[in-house]
Amino acid sequence: MAVQRPTMHHYAFETEIRGARPAGDLVDPETEYKTKKVTERFSENLHIIANEPSLALFRLQEHVHKSLPQLAEQKHDLQSIENQVKGAVYDTQYAISAVEAVQRSSQPLRNISDLLREASFYRERLNEESRKAGAGNKSRLKSGSFISSSGREATPPVAASGYVVSLEH
Repeated sequence: MAVQRPTMHHYAFETEIRGARPAGDLVDPETEYKTKKVTERFSENLHIIANEPSLALFRLQEHVHKSLPQLAEQKHDLQSIENQVKGAVYDTQYAISAVEAVQRSSQPLRNISDLLREASFYRERLNEESRKAGAGNKSRLKSGSFISSSGREATPPVAASGYVVSLEH
């Protein structure tokens, strides 16, 4: 006689393999199969619903609506800062060009200073000559050459129509 296998599995045997249910319960394999299928399909449907494109687009839209005002404010702030930086750069470049212009003007300023010293020297000489001329010769100044403070030889001043004029080349 052949030994028949039972069509139902003993639950204690499955518990040893799976370790999921308490020992002693008997489960119909068909019910277990259907339960497994239902849970798999339910899980699959939940996964599809959670990852559905329209839901994803909704979440994106929600995120954009929340973050857009902050981004617009940051953009406005950055533009304001950019304008301030541009102004500071312009001011700095203008200051640099002014400093360079002052540096370039040092030689002409030295020349002006030398000319002022020379003019002061001539004025003193003219005052001295006019005092001497007032005491001695009234219409003429004594002629002679003298050296200016810049080291150049100057021509003597000449009296013409009441004014003292220096002829220098």
